[in-house]
Amino acid sequence: MSKISVLSLATMATMAIGCSSVTSYNEQIFPAYEAYRDGDVSAAADISSAIYEEYYDDNSRVIFALENGTMLRDAGYYQQAFDVFEQAEATLKIGYDQRSALNAGALTEGAASVLVNQKTLAYTGTIYDRVLLNTYKALAMLELNQMDNALVEARRIDQAQQQAEKLFREEYDAVEAEAENKGYAVDLDKMYSNEDFVKQNRGLFKDTGVDDFQNPFATFVIGMLRRIAPNNGEDPTFDFKWLKDRLPSNVYVKQELEAIMNGEDVDGSVYVIFENGRGPSLAENRITIPTGVFGYDSGRDGLRFFNEEYLALPRFVPGRKAANALEVIAGPANRSTTMMVADMNRIALHEFNARYPGILMREMVSAAIKGIISGVGQAVAAEMMSSDDDDIAILGLVLGIGSVAAKSAIAQADDRAWKSIACNYQIARFKRGESNTLKLSLVGGNANATVEMPDAAAVVVIVRSINSSHINVRSYGFGTPTIN
Repeated sequence: MSKISVLSLATMATMAIGCSSVTSYNEQIFPAYEAYRDGDVSAAADISSAIYEEYYDDNSRVIFALENGTMLRDAGYYQQAFDVFEQAEATLKIGYDQRSALNAGALTEGAASVLVNQKTLAYTGTIYDRVLLNTYKALAMLELNQMDNALVEARRIDQAQQQAEKLFREEYDAVEAEAENKGYAVDLDKMYSNEDFVKQNRGLFKDTGVDDFQNPFATFVIGMLRRIAPNNGEDPTFDFKWLKDRLPSNVYVKQELEAIMNGEDVDGSVYVIFENGRGPSLAENRITIPTGVFGYDSGRDGLRFFNEEYLALPRFVPGRKAANALEVIAGPANRSTTMMVADMNRIALHEFNARYPGILMREMVSAAIKGIISGVGQAVAAEMMSSDDDDIAILGLVLGIGSVAAKSAIAQADDRAWKSIACNYQIARFKRGESNTLKLSLVGGNANATVEMPDAAAVVVIVRSINSSHINVRSYGFGTPTIN
């Protein structure tokens, strides 16, 4: 082998080893998330702001912004949260709109491209990232009483949800076409039917009960804003009809739709939003590749199967709820218990399942290429180490170590996920009584609180519980109540 080839392999191995030393996103965000998980939202907001500033130019800047914006909003810094979400959206939209092309192009561009830790690539986001980002921006505007801006964000939520399935189909088709174009035949059916693979991914392929990528909580926020924003001219009928079809057992959705259809105004209405627990995340799962999943095209790059190859794949980790529900007492005869409108574990798992074939295909092709590079590198290294020239023998030793280390360093799953969202979102809806005081308690938790409702036509009460002993409540009034 030529000196240039040897040096090239050594350089690629060195690059891979360097990648292994990169601090992961989960390690970087941990101090903020630890405070957040414990319910110290002020400390979490301060720490996450410092982290976001430190890693502003990092490829993970979007995910840092999403975490920081969530923690700022939960701490009551609504304008700061909105501004950070704006920055995230500007970056995310570029990556999101180009994701199909970027993912396909990065799949099989040769040895240099696979010697990249996937965690170091730019975070391009998920569908639920985009939808919840605009939902949280809308709520921040509501919390600032900027209802016109809140409605602008509501319209953006609609746009994000409408493009979801189209994007996924384009993304997978692009990855598949790129692989076929470069002669990498991957038998995904064999992977999905492999007993060990299924065992190691237990729960991954369950029917989530969600037949598309739309988030009912986001739709509820859209409909509620159209309902309570004074003189906005937007009709919430379609939103609540859609919700009723998706959530036929939710009595609050049914009641609101009936009120709309009967021409009732919002005077005296109270809407409770319960953001419950912490959202799902990702972890790394390493599995051995079953034999016979790679095809071989002798007329192309000559992929071959290495029996001991493994994949580093993301594994779905469900979020944790803080309570089963929230009990709301507005008087002796006015008690309500929140009902779920969106389970983020189900929504996120559905999207994860939809993306998984593309992830799997990319990682399988990458594993094969890494196997070739590692195999060649170790063969060359063995030959060099047998040399009588001490310098060549030492270089061979370095190359051999680097070849092994490179394969391990590169095989790292991208486990970035927006963890500070809620595990699920619940609502209640009722007419206020004579008392302006609401008493709230976690059902299945050990926290309670009281809140005074403002004198307004419609009241929105937002409750955030990160864990079973944490409850944060704020209320907002909209419109002038009718004088009887």
